[in-house]
Amino acid sequence: MIRVFVNLCLLCGLMPFLGSGQNLILDGRILNDKTSDPVPFTNIHIDQTGIGTSSNLEGQFTLKFPLQ
Repeated sequence: MIRVFVNLCLLCGLMPFLGSGQNLILDGRILNDKTSDPVPFTNIHIDQTGIGTSSNLEGQFTLKFPLQ
């Protein structure tokens, strides 16, 4: 089982300070929950937006999307 750990507290805490017309950058690392090894080339997306990216060889990703 693969889990994506995203610090949602940080994301929710920053939302009031972000204005419209700006981009939100979300980055992280995809790890196997049993071995803690990085999971390369995993697809990450935001449902119903068409916005997504893939993790690199080390499981790292950066996702940039506009705030509305």
